[in-house]
Amino acid sequence: MAIGDELVGGFTLDTNSHWLAERLRLLGFPVKRVTQIRDRPQEIVEQVRRELIDDEVTHVFLSGGLGPTPDDRTFAALAEALGREMVVWEETRARIERRWNECTRRGCLTRPT
Repeated sequence: MAIGDELVGGFTLDTNSHWLAERLRLLGFPVKRVTQIRDRPQEIVEQVRRELIDDEVTHVFLSGGLGPTPDDRTFAALAEALGREMVVWEETRARIERRWNECTRRGCLTRPT
C-alpha cells in the first residue's frame, strides 16, 4: 500500500511501489496487488483490514505517510487497524527529527506548511 495524497492526486510518481514489487519478485514473493490510498486514517484502517482478511495475502507492506510531519498518519492508522497501541520510541523519533531538520536546513527538502 502506497499512502499519500500526492500519489493519488498525480503530483508524485509512486516509484516506491515499483521498487518494492521488483525486489519481492526477485526474492520469489509474487505481489498480488499494489494499492494507492489517500492520507486519510479511516481509509488506511479499512484498506489494511481488507488486506488482512484475504487468505491469499501473507504479507502487507506500507509505504508513505511515515514521516515526522502532522499529515503523516500511517503509524496511528496501522495501530488502529491491528487493534494495537501505538508505541513511540522517543530516541528513534528524535533521530528522525534531527535528520529531517538537517535536510531542511541544507535545502534538500522543504517542510510542508
